[in-house]
Amino acid sequence: MSVTPVAPRPGVLPYQSLRAAADAGWITATAPIDDKQFQPASLDLRLGPVAYQLRASFLPYRETVQARLDATEAGDSELVIDRISLESGATLQRGSVYLVPLRERLALPPSVRG
Repeated sequence: MSVTPVAPRPGVLPYQSLRAAADAGWITATAPIDDKQFQPASLDLRLGPVAYQLRASFLPYRETVQARLDATEAGDSELVIDRISLESGATLQRGSVYLVPLRERLALPPSVRG
């Protein structure tokens, strides 16, 4: 039995629609999505392998977030204080600003709204 990934009206996607969205490629990940990540109306997201400690939150303006991070690593900006590997775990400081890319990605079609 095939399940349609999208609910027929705007709102929260239930478990079976989230699962179907992953099967349809609307939700992808750098590592396979575990069954335990699917909740009744949500998907538990996983942190990626690196965290960026930032001086402050920012808006990328006309650049992508990745372009801003790359400029900092090239010495063109003072946005990033530290790049922290999360591969073996890490302790993050309370009150600091971090940007952590997720392992999951979304590519939702225009018909998904709500």
